[in-house]
Amino acid sequence: MMKVVAALVGIALGVFVLWRFVLPALFVSLARGPINTDTVVVKRVSVSDQITDSERGHVSAGTGHKFLSLDCSISVSPTEVDIHDFQFVKDRASSLGTEENVGNNMDLDYFFWTFLDSNGTPIDDIGNDATEFGLRLIFKVPVEASRGYLFYWGEYFGPVEFGDGNGS
Repeated sequence: MMKVVAALVGIALGVFVLWRFVLPALFVSLARGPINTDTVVVKRVSVSDQITDSERGHVSAGTGHKFLSLDCSISVSPTEVDIHDFQFVKDRASSLGTEENVGNNMDLDYFFWTFLDSNGTPIDDIGNDATEFGLRLIFKVPVEASRGYLFYWGEYFGPVEFGDGNGS
């Protein structure tokens, strides 16, 4: 009987360790794919009060907010990236999943993106056979924000500095 209890405790401990430490790291690695700090370069940062969305026209950031645009060069195939998994976070977190978004990602007008050509001009589409592509990520952030990190499945890019925190 004691051997059965010891075996069950050992199995439970093994499951806990696997669940708590191994599986989350494995899941993050799988979701990240080939994206790492060598494959994403933020080339240009700009801030504005409104943007032009391809589907809705002009979108205003509204009172107390601004739009942060990050023009990036990504050196992997676009099929290996889930663009909607990019976030803009306040700081590096001590553990994955505890990052604090700079803006409200539940807001309809929080996140926009578009592909860019080699000159930084927005384009509708790129071929899936590309091995490098340009991407503009636009986040709605509080007007007082002036710094943060681009975040993708456990990888931090930055810090990104933008403006004086007073809307510029």
